[in-house]
Amino acid sequence: MSEREIFEDTSAERNPKRKEPKQISFRVSEPEFEKLKRSAESLQMSVPAFVKSKAQGLRS
Repeated sequence: MSEREIFEDTSAERNPKRKEPKQISFRVSEPEFEKLKRSAESLQMSVPAFVKSKAQGLRS
């Protein structure tokens, strides 16, 4: 196996095919996170799903 083949094999393992390949991350304060968490829990959603729905302008 050549170096290129080894690199391509390991690269594929690190970058799995995802339905949504782009990721956005940001930081929030502890109080902000707790507020997001409470809101998400009240709707039986995860925090990431809740934040994504808010970013897309969906009403909850």
